[in-house]
Amino acid sequence: MTPEQFLTFADPLPEPMLLLSGGGLVLAGNRAVEQRLALALPTVRGKNLADLVGESAHEIAHYLRSCSRASSRTRGKRNTVLTKSSID
Repeated sequence: MTPEQFLTFADPLPEPMLLLSGGGLVLAGNRAVEQRLALALPTVRGKNLADLVGESAHEIAHYLRSCSRASSRTRGKRNTVLTKSSID
């Protein structure tokens, strides 16, 4: 899925959503990321998810690997905590 395709689908949704590469790089985010999480998308785009959340890079990589091997298109959501210090 391209970032443009993702945004067509995700922008109207009220839940914050990020499109990630297989390695955890933030490719895109919907408007709810900015509105509900008070994050500027240009600030997070291009960063690795592990640098933005309160979980280790190993935990994030393990989760993303399991998602990439899942037979369903959507494995589910992952609740993480974005820390202000990791974004600045």
